[in-house]
Amino acid sequence: MEKFVLGCLLAMGGVLIMFLGTVLATFFGGVAGWVVGWAFPYVTDTLRELFSVTLTNFQVGATLGFFGSAFRSIQTSS
Repeated sequence: MEKFVLGCLLAMGGVLIMFLGTVLATFFGGVAGWVVGWAFPYVTDTLRELFSVTLTNFQVGATLGFFGSAFRSIQTSS
């Protein structure tokens, strides 16, 4: 029974770490998008025009940060 409880706690801890990683990547992606939009406005203007969206620089960066962290591929080698 103790192994089952430990396994459940480890599984919940893993889910919590993945959730926090995604939230942090989204936030830092938003900050990076804001900085890039401030330094290079042509880049974010062109990106918004290509995708036909009306988002702020922070929102563009947060969206890219979310998709970049949530759909990351992990390669392992043995």
